Amino acid sequence: MPKELAIKISKHGPICPACGEDRFDDYWRDPRVKSGYGIVTMKGALTCHGCGKNFHFETYNDGDTHSSMMRRVAALNGD
Repeated sequence: MPKELAIKISKHGPICPACGEDRFDDYWRDPRVKSGYGIVTMKGALTCHGCGKNFHFETYNDGDTHSSMMRRVAALNGD
């Protein structure tokens, strides 16, 4: 199956790209979350409380948080 990049952008912290869950209390304390560098202030990976999938996020200096994951999609051309 082919894959695509799913991404959600928010001003209020990480959002699961798969199910839209946005309630991650104390996510910055997760051991997979690290301090960023340059324009990225924080980056890491989280496991969603809703669907259980893992996703990556980066928080930028302007306050935007980009949450992303690769996911499988059905082929449109029958491949």
